[in-house]
Amino acid sequence: MTVHVGVGGVHKAVSAIAVGVSGAWKTVTAGWVGVGGVWKQFYSTVVIGIVDQLVASFTFGTAATAQYQLTSAGLIRGTQGSNTVVTLGTWLPSGTGADYAVRATLTPGGDTPTGDVTNWQVLSSNRIWTLVSLTVSGTLECELTVEIRRVSDSVVIQTATITMQCERNT
Repeated sequence: MTVHVGVGGVHKAVSAIAVGVSGAWKTVTAGWVGVGGVWKQFYSTVVIGIVDQLVASFTFGTAATAQYQLTSAGLIRGTQGSNTVVTLGTWLPSGTGADYAVRATLTPGGDTPTGDVTNWQVLSSNRIWTLVSLTVSGTLECELTVEIRRVSDSVVIQTATITMQCERNT
């Protein structure tokens, strides 16, 4: 969200808001206003960072497991290589996961992972989607549309497509 201020008849974007507290300038990270008896956020410096991504696992002789995770601590984790879950990035650079909810929607025609692919889930807990190929020479694939919204006003602020693939070979 950006805030604009009128300067000489022209609206200019404000790069940062600060307030003086006990003789020191403190950066304001969010602004709220009361609308019809409900608090609505009108300003935030928090940038949610999920992007289109592939998580994949290819194994020989053991089950192949592809996994995508959004943690309550703000990490994005996923499978890369042979059943290895690594940190792929940060979806929440500051604040608390409980202020946000996630929904993963399965694209029709793909395999179905474990994990909720219907409902909004608050990110006060880790959210994990897993696709497992147990059969030899079996390839599974699915595509999830992952959306993150603010709990305070239900506005979706980020969307990404996550492709999950797993293949077990002999």
